[in-house]
Amino acid sequence: MAARCGAGGGDAVKVCFIASPGGHLTQMRRLRDVYARHDSFIVTHRAAHRPDLSGFQRVYYVAEPGGGRWRRNPLLIAAALVQLLLIFARERPRVVISTGAGIAGPGFVAARLFRAATIYIEAGSRITTLSRAGRFCYRIADLFMVQSPALCEKYPRAVYRGALYRHILE
Repeated sequence: MAARCGAGGGDAVKVCFIASPGGHLTQMRRLRDVYARHDSFIVTHRAAHRPDLSGFQRVYYVAEPGGGRWRRNPLLIAAALVQLLLIFARERPRVVISTGAGIAGPGFVAARLFRAATIYIEAGSRITTLSRAGRFCYRIADLFMVQSPALCEKYPRAVYRGALYRHILE
């Protein structure tokens, strides 16, 4: 993983962080020391409240593909994917890290198309089952991290290192 990420010798790596507003973004903010060390940007979607996005060098907003609305209108996922592809064409991230939710799926598809390494961190609230985004990303993530050891029994590729760890790109 380290060779693919290009994270050898303390070199800064261009990292894309993807998270929906709310709890997913709150968990992402716990990785502040990671995004402070790298050329980082975040992709999220607009929310009624203004989340704190300080610390990220650049912020991008895409259409919200989640919330269950994509079942009624799959074009929401397509719109988010096209926007992500345009962002990735501009930024060229080497690593994409997501804590979910609905934005993670299109983000990881875009990451695959741009040959970026992917790291998914399942929400700390998921103790015995994966989230919908987690189930999708488990299949395609280069590194799939969980915050509950019980999930490792059901998902053998999952890695447990405790609560939201800060050393994923070391």
